[in-house]
Amino acid sequence: MAAIRGPSAHFLAAFLPVARASLFPQSQPITKRIPLRQRLRTSLLPAVLLPIPSLLGDIWNGILNAVPKKKTSHMKKRHRQLASGKHLKDVTALNKCSSCGRTKRAHVLCPYCVASMYHDNASGVTICNGGLTRSS
Repeated sequence: MAAIRGPSAHFLAAFLPVARASLFPQSQPITKRIPLRQRLRTSLLPAVLLPIPSLLGDIWNGILNAVPKKKTSHMKKRHRQLASGKHLKDVTALNKCSSCGRTKRAHVLCPYCVASMYHDNASGVTICNGGLTRSS
């Protein structure tokens, strides 16, 4: 019977740059096995010899079939987004601002008053202890 031999280095050199490395670990005396890299050296199995394409064949077909084939139309997208229970609801909790009198959302600062505070602060008005003072 013929002995089982690994692939030749010339055959693997065309596919992998690692083919120049030895395929099987070299047996060395115990005194030379002290470094960790030499102790853990294992055989290198090139990807060409593994049956990966046969394992991934069924998975690959499923991935290709899961990709959308056409762009979803604007109408279908809007129907999905605005389905029952998902549409934008009207804001019913509205109050009047106590300082300026404009309509604002309940439990939220009035955006007009906040903007005027930033404008006044930039023009030299400072807020101290809840009161406004003009700085010179």
